[in-house]
Amino acid sequence: MLGKITSDWASKVFVISFKVPTYLCFHMRPSKVFSQQLETDEHILEHKVKQSLSNYRQQLVVANMLQSYKTKVMLYAKDGSVQTVLKDGPSDIEEKLILAICEKHGKFLEEQESK
Repeated sequence: MLGKITSDWASKVFVISFKVPTYLCFHMRPSKVFSQQLETDEHILEHKVKQSLSNYRQQLVVANMLQSYKTKVMLYAKDGSVQTVLKDGPSDIEEKLILAICEKHGKFLEEQESK
């Protein structure tokens, strides 16, 4: 499904995959596609992320390990870069994760507008 969306249906949208349930969230601008899976082996997780980026061509995969899902999240980008988001202080990690994703989405929009 992700491959069809990113190649045929919505090839110019910002697509995020969370490496269980799939959530589709469509807005006029931007559109996003979300899916999630927790892993216990870091090497398997990295392999799945790279395979997902290759197969489905989304711009970002959000991945985390079962053991540390509340404190550490990795953002794997289409360009090969990896960003680690760590929880600090009493707030939930989601707050920092949202900020990191919004920053990457903003850069994506700038790139699309400059084309």
